Amino acid sequence: MFRIFNCYRKPIALRTNGTANLKVMKKILTLYLICCSIISKADYWTQKANFPGGARINTASFSIGDKGYVGTGRIGNTFYSDFWEYDQTTNVWTQKTNFPGVAREGAVGFSIGTKGYIATGWDGSSFSLSSYHKDLWEWDQATNTWNQKADLPGIERYVATGLSIGLKGYVGLGLSAGWNYQNDFWEYDPATNTWNQKVIIIPVLM
Repeated sequence: MFRIFNCYRKPIALRTNGTANLKVMKKILTLYLICCSIISKADYWTQKANFPGGARINTASFSIGDKGYVGTGRIGNTFYSDFWEYDQTTNVWTQKTNFPGVAREGAVGFSIGTKGYIATGWDGSSFSLSSYHKDLWEWDQATNTWNQKADLPGIERYVATGLSIGLKGYVGLGLSAGWNYQNDFWEYDPATNTWNQKVIIIPVLM
């Protein structure tokens, strides 16, 4: 009789009768161990330290190395400009220098090297174009300081899409005043502090 343990450490007894059955039991045992190995490596969620800045929506975020960054956003009629760092190795949040632009929601974030960027957004002061933004701000991880960079050349907007590839950042899409959807797409080069328009994204009509 074999005695093994399942993935939950509960014993399972397998009885055998003869050499043939013993071979079958060995195959079953092998398959069982493979299944347990797969189960033990399954994805799962683990709760981490709560964000100390309070509940909010439409934040901007990016990551640099093994640290994550979250800032701006809105809850109700309150718009935020605070900025926070999460260290996954210590499971600790640390507040950094506040975002120096106008408090806003729906800004977009991306990172290049050890620099993080926040751009665009809506400050909630009105629904006119003047309350939407296209400014770009660079945060330096080494010095914990912000510097304003060249504005996005396209129209002011919020809830845009941002990403980085190599040493370039990209911003596009989003909503402008009057719920006007945007489909332009721009590349930012931090070495020259310039923007270049890329292909316009054409929506597919279903």
